[in-house]
Amino acid sequence: MTLRAAAQKIVPIALLGAAAAYMVARLIQADHLGLLALDYKLAAAQRLVDGHTLYPTSGVGFGDYPYPPIWAMVTTPLLVLPHLAAQYAAGILCTLAVLAALWVVGLRDPWCYAIALFSAPLTLVATVGNPTAFITLLVALSYRFGSAPAGIAVAVKLYPWPMLLWGLLTRGRRDLAVGVLVMLAAVLVPWALIGFDGIEHYLTVSRTITDQARQDSGVLSPPVQVALTTVALAGMWARRDRPADSFAFATLAMLTASPVLWGFYLVTALVPLAIQRPRVSPMWLVPLAFWGFGYYGRLALTFALLAWCGLGAPTLRRLSAATQPS
Repeated sequence: MTLRAAAQKIVPIALLGAAAAYMVARLIQADHLGLLALDYKLAAAQRLVDGHTLYPTSGVGFGDYPYPPIWAMVTTPLLVLPHLAAQYAAGILCTLAVLAALWVVGLRDPWCYAIALFSAPLTLVATVGNPTAFITLLVALSYRFGSAPAGIAVAVKLYPWPMLLWGLLTRGRRDLAVGVLVMLAAVLVPWALIGFDGIEHYLTVSRTITDQARQDSGVLSPPVQVALTTVALAGMWARRDRPADSFAFATLAMLTASPVLWGFYLVTALVPLAIQRPRVSPMWLVPLAFWGFGYYGRLALTFALLAWCGLGAPTLRRLSAATQPS
């Protein structure tokens, strides 16, 4: 094996290892800064295991858990770990979920995985241990296998609902029906297990925390949200005969329609990018560029990236040819 061939094999693996070490270092840094944000989720899971209500109307735990019961049930296995270990395990699992999402849609280039690990959205979603990482995986699975995973994603957080419409446009009514049935099962079965008496308070808590998060996360104004979501849904419909392109617009609609849009939500944009560019290319520098921008700059980059994916990831040469007079 020549030196060049050896370098071509070793350098990407070394970079991938460095990226993984970087992610662990960021988790350690977040721990020292008190930014690991799994406490209230673990507390809710503990209440579930102890047979207490997930949504108390007063006292300890009041008003702090905005997720449906399915997510508390999913996180209960972390309770077997010491508290700090559970925090780190959640961050690692979130990271693996996003990387698995990229693998599911066909990404195999180690350079791309390294870039994903260094990117701001993946770092953010890992440090806060947010369900968005697993929603990203479910969205990727729905791209490959149908709307059933999307139904589970909608049951956890409502904002992936455009993926059910995408399934209808690209696979037909049966796919939509399966997605809706899975969603209903994922919503109703956990509630049936814990009792439906807490639904009203859950809705109140969820609405209150969403309103507070809208003030803290710097979301888009409602007219801008409606306009961007309308454009994204129109693009999804117009490109329905090209599933990969339509999927990118569906992802854009997910983000623009979300009532709350934290920076870690943007990690889902890595999936359409992996579909359109499964090998490293200049567009893979965009997730890295997030570090150089504030909140609205990251949104603009993400929306532009998804629109580019939705248009079929055109190269500059193709764009130039398309603008030439016939």
